[in-house]
Amino acid sequence: MIRSVIKTTLPILFGFLPLGIAFGILFQELGYPWYFATLMGICVYAGAAQFMAVGMLGAGVGLFEIAISTFFLNSRHLFYGLALLNSFGAWGLRKFYLIFG
Repeated sequence: MIRSVIKTTLPILFGFLPLGIAFGILFQELGYPWYFATLMGICVYAGAAQFMAVGMLGAGVGLFEIAISTFFLNSRHLFYGLALLNSFGAWGLRKFYLIFG
């Protein structure tokens, strides 16, 4: 079973590995220690928000402004999810959670 999982997810690894390396290098170029990039990768689920935050941190923007910008950046998922509401019609209130999954 584990071989099947590795075989299935290996292409995803090859796609995300260069992005992770680029993010780590970019974050370290701002003068932050390497483990801050790892911590941010664990705490921030959205990759686009991570790259946006690095640029904003480099420009000296505050955390509140980064949080607001991240909210607006990730609000695009609301529109993706709204298109799925009819697909989850029989799930009751759980459909509002499922549209973000």
